[in-house]
Amino acid sequence: MNNNGELDFFIQCLGLKEQPRNGWRRRGISDGESVADHTLMMLLMMLWKTEGLPAEDRLKALEMVIAHDLPEAIMGDYTPADKVPIDLDKLEPCLQALRYQKTHPDAQRLEDFQAHTEYLKDPALVALGRTAVEQWNLPRPRLEFIFLIGGPGVGKGTQCQLLSQQNTTACFSLGELLREEKDDAESQFKDFIERSFKEGVAVPGSLAMRILRGRIAGAADSGKSIVVLDGFPRSLKQLREFMAEISPKFCTLYLRCAPDVLSQRLETRAQSSSRTDDLDARVRSSRANRFEAESQALITELKKYPFREIDGSRPQNDVANDIQSCLQSMRADT
Repeated sequence: MNNNGELDFFIQCLGLKEQPRNGWRRRGISDGESVADHTLMMLLMMLWKTEGLPAEDRLKALEMVIAHDLPEAIMGDYTPADKVPIDLDKLEPCLQALRYQKTHPDAQRLEDFQAHTEYLKDPALVALGRTAVEQWNLPRPRLEFIFLIGGPGVGKGTQCQLLSQQNTTACFSLGELLREEKDDAESQFKDFIERSFKEGVAVPGSLAMRILRGRIAGAADSGKSIVVLDGFPRSLKQLREFMAEISPKFCTLYLRCAPDVLSQRLETRAQSSSRTDDLDARVRSSRANRFEAESQALITELKKYPFREIDGSRPQNDVANDIQSCLQSMRADT
């Protein structure tokens, strides 16, 4: 059997993953969703909307969604101005814009997409669209978020302890929050988190942000105005999740320290703690150098926002004084 036709078709369809949705680019979002991303969301929404219908009807509905976007593999992305909308196609951009207004605060005219909900007819879609618009306009707590990052042993925990002595400041470590949740007998997530830890699997970002968001809300209710996150974010994905779920505004303090100094500090810490693995020079060196290598892309992204670099190799009081000076400087600049 000659499958060249089928192969050519699927190769052509792969282009949908690389075809950007041009409407987002026009609004200043250079890394916006692809046509394939849009199609996936449309399929999920159609599955939700057709729940309870006969399987044959659901399949036809899903085929309609796919057929709607397939031509773009050849024609490129077409926008609403091209006059080929369907009802879900009006709602999906509104939901996507809701996310982008959190993750891309400098994007332009995203609020235009709220008007899409006015043209929806189906009651379920109208209700979902109304909820999206309501969430769009919800006030957020007026909190100042500070990311305190640096290699292992640089002294992030020590500096967080010093900062938390201020009445207006709350400090959180996401790792510690997850461990506390795991040990909470009343937590509905304790078994899942424990299993994730045992299997060495990262806890899903949505769950981590839910737990972090709850603690942040508690800090705000108790009168805190500054939230310091110890060793967060650890990846670009965590950063995006934080911006989407909690706040697009933050500043970063990077405690910079050479890998050999970090290794020496890890050895000193290991001699007075239970981290016996750090007594091995190869393990210490690997941890210190791995942070240096794996954090470059993240640091490059964080530098697009308020960012200060501090020499973390000096005595802790000197570092603490620099942190206060940097925070005052960043507040003056914003």
